[in-house]
Amino acid sequence: MKFTMNGKRLKNIINLCLLKGKYNQGLTNAKGQLGNCVKITTRDGRVLVENADASTYIRAYNRINEQSENGRIYVNAETLSKYLMDGESTLMLSDSILLINNDTSVAEIPILESHEYAHVISRFTDAMGDDYETADTYSITENLTLTTRVDVFKEEFIDAVSMAEKVGSCIYTFTAKKDSNDFSVSSEKLRESITTNITSGVTISKDAIASYSLPISSALKFSQDDEVIIFYDDEMPVVFRTSDMVIMRAPRMGE
Repeated sequence: MKFTMNGKRLKNIINLCLLKGKYNQGLTNAKGQLGNCVKITTRDGRVLVENADASTYIRAYNRINEQSENGRIYVNAETLSKYLMDGESTLMLSDSILLINNDTSVAEIPILESHEYAHVISRFTDAMGDDYETADTYSITENLTLTTRVDVFKEEFIDAVSMAEKVGSCIYTFTAKKDSNDFSVSSEKLRESITTNITSGVTISKDAIASYSLPISSALKFSQDDEVIIFYDDEMPVVFRTSDMVIMRAPRMGE
């Protein structure tokens, strides 16, 4: 494996895939993230960074030069990130060692044997294709298709979730209204609550409501896209898609 890209951009993609932020933990919430091991793959002129846990899958990607060599590695995200500079970096695998060439310096770090949730990553690596921009529904496996689609401007969605975060429960409810463009993000805790309405860019085909705990606003700040397409259904996983990332999160099923 060998590829060259902007080190700052690669670091941002890695940080996105860690999904750092606050998560609900029953009656409380706490800062958390996905595991610190990420999978990096180069193929078809793109670099893909993936991560997962028992209820989450994330994939982020970026174009790289045509002289890249296909391959894949597992690596400690924190270790790699500290050697990525703002300029161009060339990464190359050599005898189970990853070399990071930053113009005048070369760092060497070990790769990891595998990922704790490699089976989750393997299941979804080739799923959730790139035809989401025109699709009314979205297949995340052969047996599971999400049929509620909402298109929103990224900044409006981030603002709505940021307002919901102020309540402090770290649980966010999405509500879509059939045959309309009405979509809302809400949150509540004890006697506090907030609901923010957002206009969907497409007419919503069915009513759908589901709750999630995920620091999605922090993750989306790393995306370079201006829009977010959300696919979900009642008590089903939610998928967030942009031109450079996809996140799937299982729904929150009560306390």
